Amino acid sequence: MNSADSELTDLDEQGVQRALTLLPQHAGPPKLVPEEVIRRITSRREAYRMCVRESQFSAGEVAAYLGIDEAQFSRILKADASDANKRHLDDDKEHLLELVCGNMIPTQWAAYQRGYELRRRETALEKENRELRERLDEVEREFQILHKHGVLPKRDG
Repeated sequence: MNSADSELTDLDEQGVQRALTLLPQHAGPPKLVPEEVIRRITSRREAYRMCVRESQFSAGEVAAYLGIDEAQFSRILKADASDANKRHLDDDKEHLLELVCGNMIPTQWAAYQRGYELRRRETALEKENRELRERLDEVEREFQILHKHGVLPKRDG
């Protein structure tokens, strides 16, 4: 297929290569930062700036991965409440920003502004382990009660 839409330009290939070099550098999902950090943030833009600052990448590198012109991304990061154009990231780009930067500062800030906090959901394995530990603790308490009241014989040892 030789349509213009299906061919990569040199610039597109560079962008794809850039994305591939950034992705493997973070182990696991984006990390949560301490609430004390989130409390000091006063705007979504500041959350974006902090997100980039806490990463190991420059704003230009992040912009390249997001597929945003570096100058446009710089304007998004620098805009303030008085900016008439109200430049912003859409939800998909904000999600990618967090993935690239390796932290969830914008999402944490949004949740905090609404009176919530984020925490990772328990996986099935973590749930099973927690339930087994709780059951083991319960059996241990029962054993101690039975032993204390002489229902169980003393151990030879």
